Amino acid sequence: MIELIRYEHPELSTADPLDRVFSPFFGGFNRPGGRAGSLFGGDHVHSPGVDLYEGADGYRATMTLPGFTKDKVKIELNNAVLTVSAESGSKGGDDVSHAKVTRSFSVPEGVNSSGIRAKMKDGMLYLHLPKDEERRPVAIDIE
Repeated sequence: MIELIRYEHPELSTADPLDRVFSPFFGGFNRPGGRAGSLFGGDHVHSPGVDLYEGADGYRATMTLPGFTKDKVKIELNNAVLTVSAESGSKGGDDVSHAKVTRSFSVPEGVNSSGIRAKMKDGMLYLHLPKDEERRPVAIDIE
């Protein structure tokens, strides 16, 4: 059985309910990389949506990355932190577009880092982080 892992955004978990309503529209003006940066020519880094699941054999993550191809996506594991980033840009006449996304996760203890697999299809990134054999559940027979 796979279990969905609930995530509470640190900025919104203790915020006033009214702040949560207006945050998607006006939030981020006073933070580095927030909306003010993008309004005035700075880079705006988006954080893509992710679903995280834990199963008996390991952890799974499904991340939305529309418009990105697998050659533009970079996945790194460093000091038990898995970071997924993607960057693309295009130039067409006078129009220049640039998109940048990044998301980082703390990898739970007991993940087999050499067995991590990633697959990309139709703008979705699928990650599998297998558990070490000794961390997997084992059924014990009664004699």
